[in-house]
Amino acid sequence: RGPPERLRVTAPAGHRNLTSRGLGLSVSGLYALDADARFYRWRAQTSLLEPWLFGTRTRGVITASVEQRDERSDPRWVIKQHTNGISFSVRRELNRFTTLGLVQDNLYVQQQLQVLDRTISPGTQDSIEAETPSSYTTHKLQLYLDRDLRDNPINTTRGSEQVLTGTVAGGPLKGTSSFLKYGFQSRWFTPNRRGWVLGTRVQAGIIKPFGDSTGFTPGVDPEVARVPDEERFRT
Repeated sequence: RGPPERLRVTAPAGHRNLTSRGLGLSVSGLYALDADARFYRWRAQTSLLEPWLFGTRTRGVITASVEQRDERSDPRWVIKQHTNGISFSVRRELNRFTTLGLVQDNLYVQQQLQVLDRTISPGTQDSIEAETPSSYTTHKLQLYLDRDLRDNPINTTRGSEQVLTGTVAGGPLKGTSSFLKYGFQSRWFTPNRRGWVLGTRVQAGIIKPFGDSTGFTPGVDPEVARVPDEERFRT
């Protein structure tokens, strides 16, 4: 099941040349409603970009964010989440078309379960609450390779892009959750004689939790529950 966003409003702003040496600053906000016009989430984020990290052709970015979200995947309850995040990333162009990047991401989540179905017995409610931790952290490291052959990244009319990602969370990085995650994405853009462009995308991935069996969401498959909700694949 995918994210239930029916309406999303975003508001970005930024400056690409602070201190007259290419330092970039960006801020953005997001507000979203679900399919029933109820609050789903809001998010605020700011990023600082250094285009010449350590005097090399390496881009470095530090990003801080805060997010509030109501998770309603089960209609019997809502999980209210508050997340603070900070991430550090570096990216290096290997050639004109290929980029290698490394991202270290840290999430600090507080959550509260609110039961909506009054027919649930007290014993069942206690069990559900026990399966919903009041807080957890995720520390992960991601390596990605991006090969971009598109003619224009904003208004693409032809070409393709392939992205490979590998992520490890927990383990030596600590945190509440531990998992391995691999992903592949490929996109193609094909023009026709009438000016239309056909865009095609294929995605595949796998997540494998390891270590201690910690559940994050009640009412789902135990193996799925070991991966934080925001890290799961969505259709």
